[in-house]
Amino acid sequence: MHVSHTGHNHVSRRLQDPHKNHGVVHIVDSFEFRGHLCICFELLSHNLYEYMRLTNFQGVNMQLVQKFTLQLIHSLCFLKQEQMIHCDLKPENILIEDQAQSSVKVIFQ
Repeated sequence: MHVSHTGHNHVSRRLQDPHKNHGVVHIVDSFEFRGHLCICFELLSHNLYEYMRLTNFQGVNMQLVQKFTLQLIHSLCFLKQEQMIHCDLKPENILIEDQAQSSVKVIFQ
């Protein structure tokens, strides 16, 4: 599927989060290469699937699940406020922002 460069500009303009406090991964840059849109995101840690794989799928404690869930709800409420829907929410699209503070961000493209 070909995505136009202007489509990305439309999304990035609509998701204005100047204080970066809504838990959505921020787009740093974008470019087109051989007809494909390439998007550069801010540098974060592992995604949740990779984190689970690295811990041999042993899971996490309930307190961490609750903390992640509250952050995800906050991010999804922000997207709703912006009249956008995340159509591909899965562990691979949830990135760990800061392991020490157990914070996560959602990839939204």
